Amino acid sequence: MTGIAAILGARGWEPEGAQVERLAAALAPFGPERTCHDIGDAACLVATLDDFSATATLPAISGGGRLRLLFDGRLDNRDDLAADLGIAAPPDDAALALAHLDRFGRDAFHRWTGPFALILWEEDARRLTAAVDHLGRRALAWHRDGQRLAIASHPSAIFALGDHARAVDRVRLADFLARLHVEPARSWYEGIARLPAAHMLTAAPGEAPEVRRYWRLEPGEPLRLPSDDAYVEEAEALLARAVADRLRGPGKPGAQLSGGLDSALVAATACARLPESNRLTTFTFRPASEVAPEEIRPGYYPDETPYVREIAARWPQIDPVFVDSAGGTWDEGLEELFRLGAGAVQSPNILHGQRRYMEIARDRGVRVVLTGDPGNLTLSWNGRGVVREHLARLRLGAAWREARGFGEGSAAATLARHALYPLMPLGFLGRRLRAREGHPDKTVWHGFSVMRAEVWHDCGLEARERRAGWRYWEQRALSTAESRARFIEDMASHDTAEALQAMRAEYGIDVRDPMRDRRLVEWSLRVPQDQCRRDGVDRWLARRLAARMLPESVAWNLKRGQQWVDWHRQVAANLPRLHEQLDMLEGDPETAAMIDTPRIRAILDRWDDHAPGRLDPRDEWVVRIGLLAAVQAGRFVRWTRGANG
Repeated sequence: MTGIAAILGARGWEPEGAQVERLAAALAPFGPERTCHDIGDAACLVATLDDFSATATLPAISGGGRLRLLFDGRLDNRDDLAADLGIAAPPDDAALALAHLDRFGRDAFHRWTGPFALILWEEDARRLTAAVDHLGRRALAWHRDGQRLAIASHPSAIFALGDHARAVDRVRLADFLARLHVEPARSWYEGIARLPAAHMLTAAPGEAPEVRRYWRLEPGEPLRLPSDDAYVEEAEALLARAVADRLRGPGKPGAQLSGGLDSALVAATACARLPESNRLTTFTFRPASEVAPEEIRPGYYPDETPYVREIAARWPQIDPVFVDSAGGTWDEGLEELFRLGAGAVQSPNILHGQRRYMEIARDRGVRVVLTGDPGNLTLSWNGRGVVREHLARLRLGAAWREARGFGEGSAAATLARHALYPLMPLGFLGRRLRAREGHPDKTVWHGFSVMRAEVWHDCGLEARERRAGWRYWEQRALSTAESRARFIEDMASHDTAEALQAMRAEYGIDVRDPMRDRRLVEWSLRVPQDQCRRDGVDRWLARRLAARMLPESVAWNLKRGQQWVDWHRQVAANLPRLHEQLDMLEGDPETAAMIDTPRIRAILDRWDDHAPGRLDPRDEWVVRIGLLAAVQAGRFVRWTRGANG
């Protein structure tokens, strides 16, 4: 990866040499191989590079210095972009990006596919532009202090300038505890802003910056292909291209692999594209001990191992590695994650397993890891909107048949629900969902969050949630292509880019998501719902594709993998440590004022490590989500104070 940063001052301003050195030192973890910088009138550009950027020259310069570009990331549609320009693709993506920007200006962003963050200085226009990719896989943070604007891959570079100290943003902390993502521009630190996915920032010396969205994910017109098989053929070709584009880079490839469709399709496609002599190391999470029947939810399986072994038998290039949580704690390495990732993470329960597999991958020389995220919203969508689609086209018999296949009560009730829900106001759907989950007068996050009531009131969480225009907890009742597009955009607004940045910096491994390929995502949203669900079989498109590449037991398995199935025993094994963490939360005035530790203690005090599944479901969610988030939030607050020295 590459660490990039810029300082923009008033005309005639030049930075002190010590400032440039501090900026480069702060970015060194994100590009430890070499440093380069460019200092001009009013603008200073700094970059640090690693071996993923071995061929890059930064800043890339065009037109005798008219354009100067810092670029972090990849352009996955290199051949298309080179064809736009009528040239052979240059060896590094920064040069290709600059040539494209020189020809098309900011309209170039609309043509790009892949993760990127960039900073562009236009000498003639005296203008600085920064942008991040469409789906939020690279990060930029920025801060304006008087006449000076600083923007960088990581907030640590801004803090290194010495004019702004770390202080936790209390509203962002409350959002984290409530699992809300309604302000993607809000960072973990007061006074530091994130540049959200699909947004660009422009600024001139001495002037306030302007931030605006340059792209939206729109479903487009529905596809109409000549046959059912034609959809499978196009899906296969798009996935093959997305995987092939993500295999380039130094070192060996690897992949996360479960017994489900998405990661298995990615791994199988990668094997088909690799030379026969190349190996694909895969990483699978499994329970640390035998799972009791009462721990398994209906319609789920607890262990991916048998399915992964079948996939490896079908594709002998696969070297499977199985990872569990034995011998570790969920919170190990948090401080390093805070340092490199710029904040807390949403799923600390699986952090230990992730760190373990990344360590194994690094030791085996793996530099690129492919995943199947977010296939369930794209290629392997479950077709939940099929009834409404049939009704809209007056195919009443097909609508009735599919309604019966949902198994959600009578076919008539299912028809009514699927026809009417997308037409209902979100407020109505939200009230119904909240009533069903046991708290009709509150938003869903009240059920698991351990914030004190005065905190969410002071931070205005409910009002901010309403102003966001749509809410995941209520939007999930819908099933249209539009709601899927907004959900994917919501995922892009999370600070996943910062977590991926931390993994690249700590382990030298780039995690890549072929199912998030923009071309594949846009195509998937146009696929008719009856290609995704047919005769009661969900994910029908992905299953037909999988039948060409994977064992039948995987392709047509209607059960789902139950993630973190042994969570109850892990919590029980860590009870003493959790009580220590609660002591720390109560002993810190800042976190004690935010977190309802008595509520957590009351649940832990009646914990029974021999009775999984017997805990009150509301208490279970408090432990699985609220407790771990609260402890992590407390650790982050204390770490931030320590980072200030």
